[in-house]
Amino acid sequence: MTEELKGDELDAILDDLHRRMDRLRVLYEQYFLGIEKIPPYQVQKDVVRIVYRLQQAKLKGTSQKFRFQALIQKFNAQRAYWARTMREIEEGTYRRQTFRAENRKRKESMRSAGDLTTADYQAINMVKDSMGEEAAAQAEAERRAARSHALNDAANDFLKELGVAPTPAAAPAAGSAAPAPATAAAEPRKPAPDIRGMTADEVARKRAMLEELRNRVKSGSAGPIRREEAAAAAARDPDREVFERLVATKRRLNEATDALSFDSVKQGLEAQRERVRAKHGVSRVEFDVVERDGKAFLKPIPVKE
Repeated sequence: MTEELKGDELDAILDDLHRRMDRLRVLYEQYFLGIEKIPPYQVQKDVVRIVYRLQQAKLKGTSQKFRFQALIQKFNAQRAYWARTMREIEEGTYRRQTFRAENRKRKESMRSAGDLTTADYQAINMVKDSMGEEAAAQAEAERRAARSHALNDAANDFLKELGVAPTPAAAPAAGSAAPAPATAAAEPRKPAPDIRGMTADEVARKRAMLEELRNRVKSGSAGPIRREEAAAAAARDPDREVFERLVATKRRLNEATDALSFDSVKQGLEAQRERVRAKHGVSRVEFDVVERDGKAFLKPIPVKE
């Protein structure tokens, strides 16, 4: 015998169906975001059971029939979207997951190369979404070139402050006479001054590094630093590399760095290492420079061997 539904009883069932459908939609979105660990199949079965009951029943009331049909159309559209997204997740093509993977690769590349910022990669990604892969590759090349020029200018400015004559980045024109060697190269170096909160030894090391960088830019080889080179540099003095990244980030964020010195930062790093080792029971602690509320901070990262 066919069930007959009408009046307040039918309205209550439709209200319950509407609430369950909204709850199911939220649970699926939480699953797609990684908040829920398993798909809400049981809640979906409950919704399907109510829909099947209403489809088999004899509904009385034009407005209730119209409302039920609207709910059915909405549920079918949502179910098709959920099935398509589940298939993309199984195939590894779901956009949110691939974006996270690309983000991880991009951050790893930034740690090893250090040539482009997060904002640069966000802009390149927007170009890729709107104009395609080719335009994104061109935009990345342009930003890398601009970054190389900016590094060259920064190196020259720093060397000028040290009293070393900068070398132009552009190569001499064909047929022109070779430029005379810089006077500073022939003369003995002046003692490195104590500037920007750095000792004379730190300034001397910084000068040598910037001269090498300037030569790389001039010869056109100032591309991303190889992972082996970055690992070797970190092995020489990881604390100094952290200090230099902290200073560079603070200057980019227009923070004062005059009071910063390598010795004081190194003491702080050692103190944090001891606390993190005691808390997490690890033998090694690394540090990353993070930005929060427009300021640069050092974040300790316990590393389990």
